[in-house]
Amino acid sequence: MASTGPGTTASSARVYGENTSNVGVAIKGVGLDGVGVEGSGTTAGVNGIGSPGVKGTGSFAGALGVYGLATGGGSGVYGQNADLVNGHGGTFDGNVSIQGGGALNVGANGTKIKRILAGTATVGSNGTASTTYTVNFAFAFSGTPHAVAIAHNDPNLNVADTFVVSIRQIGTNAVVFNIIRIDSNAGWGQSLQLDWMAWE
Repeated sequence: MASTGPGTTASSARVYGENTSNVGVAIKGVGLDGVGVEGSGTTAGVNGIGSPGVKGTGSFAGALGVYGLATGGGSGVYGQNADLVNGHGGTFDGNVSIQGGGALNVGANGTKIKRILAGTATVGSNGTASTTYTVNFAFAFSGTPHAVAIAHNDPNLNVADTFVVSIRQIGTNAVVFNIIRIDSNAGWGQSLQLDWMAWE
């Protein structure tokens, strides 16, 4: 039930403005289950048409459009069917979740990923059929990461040079790859490229 004054009944929804300590509250719910904005039935409580329904503005970067207070387990945005956002736990409940510690999880039983680093390195030419190449991570991993890599020919060339790549050594700060040419027991003159990715 809606009212236009600062009533005290539980579960009340109202529009209420006050100026205590120069803080104006545009919409406020008072009571045990007070609801500031309430949508009844299929009616939306807050509906943005062509613009955000709830928007945080202000002169500071931390302005929050929707905020769930941590005390009491409040949710920033909550979907009853567990398919929206649970602000208190830092999670997106559903097929994709972002855990409070920053881990990404895709699918209900997916593997959590905390960090992904990737890039393309220029290995260059080499005088023999094998070499090693070290990728130094821009940011250190918290533990030994996983890594994969694939060599590809200079994009300006169309040659049959073929390579295999394996991990020689890996740590939190760098990974060393073995690169071996397998179509010929000879070096290569092209500017060989290495696509790599590491994650934890």
